[in-house]
Amino acid sequence: MNDAGDWPDGYAHLPPPQGNQGYNAVWSVSEQTVYVPLFSAPDCSVIPPYGQSYAVSFRPSGSGVGPSGTFTACWGNTAPTCYDVSYWNSADGSLHASEGDSYTLSAFDGDGLATGQVETNQGIVPLVVKSCP
Repeated sequence: MNDAGDWPDGYAHLPPPQGNQGYNAVWSVSEQTVYVPLFSAPDCSVIPPYGQSYAVSFRPSGSGVGPSGTFTACWGNTAPTCYDVSYWNSADGSLHASEGDSYTLSAFDGDGLATGQVETNQGIVPLVVKSCP
């Protein structure tokens, strides 16, 4: 990722990535959620992540929907497949909704990585997602 000042206007200003794993988010198949940790390195063995993160979940939950593809936000949406993005704080268990309009992610490659972006009310968050069992 770039320094916060290097992102074009409209992009969310995220803390620098932790570690050198090459991805900033993890997809939890069991929770049907993409987690974007804000102050810790994403780690398949720590789901949900410690601290604060964006949590992108898909409807209908548990049906295998997501994360690859293009989805609209669920806000007032009756589409059969859509996404919710929330701001998650594991320290106190709080979850705060964050409005958005679009989410897109490529198919996972042979290394289990996919790229895309999600729109939140804080801006656009670029995604490099690792698929976790």
